[in-house]
Amino acid sequence: MVRVAFSTVIPVNRHKSTFCSYSKGKCYPLLRPEKVRYSTVKHFPQGKSGNKNDFYRLIVDNPSHILLLAFLFNGNLALTHRIQQLSLWVQALNNRFGSNTILFINTAVSVTLQDAWLSGFTDAEGCFNVSITSNARYALGNVIKMRYILDQKDSTILLVIRNLFGFGKVTLRSKTDGVYRYTATGFKAMNDVISYFKVFPLLTKKAQSFDKWLTIHNFVSNKLHLTEEGLAQVRAWQKQINMENGLTKKTGSAHP
Repeated sequence: MVRVAFSTVIPVNRHKSTFCSYSKGKCYPLLRPEKVRYSTVKHFPQGKSGNKNDFYRLIVDNPSHILLLAFLFNGNLALTHRIQQLSLWVQALNNRFGSNTILFINTAVSVTLQDAWLSGFTDAEGCFNVSITSNARYALGNVIKMRYILDQKDSTILLVIRNLFGFGKVTLRSKTDGVYRYTATGFKAMNDVISYFKVFPLLTKKAQSFDKWLTIHNFVSNKLHLTEEGLAQVRAWQKQINMENGLTKKTGSAHP
């Protein structure tokens, strides 16, 4: 039996699509469950209450349906290891349905800011973060930093994203199994990031974090944080963002 084992984001006709994407409290499938007949959506509760960091998984294990998905994935993946996984699918499917059923495309799709691929990738692997640290050189003795973060074992794709925006850095995270992080910081520099997500909005709970993150960005850009009351308001929004994006659990997957 050929079984779906993808956990990724791919571009299809400029529409954001994920398949078996694990997101806190929500799964955004490649094809809507009502469109994938004979599929199963399973709930994996986490924590004592059963609702902490929950995730859902869409499972398709009918070979004919997987064949359709393989045609959809073929030539539309951007990550090297996902392309390698797909090659195993293609081998198995060609053995079952005929040697030339699928002609495997072993090239990655180009990632641009003109489609929703990065938005879907961020839904799966990214977060928006605000830090407030003590610094006597700044008003009220604090400095506010905006961060857009992506974690992934494939450093190449993170370098591509960095080059698309033209700023930020890609570093190897310490104490992880080869996980790299793209970190973009700043205020004016974030305008291109903001513009992108306004055109291609997020679809998971991270959309809520982005909205609050954007509120802080506008608030600070208009210098409304330069009072005790304003700084307190930023701290309140910051706390909400960190609760929603679960940064304390580390963004991305250090151990797949």
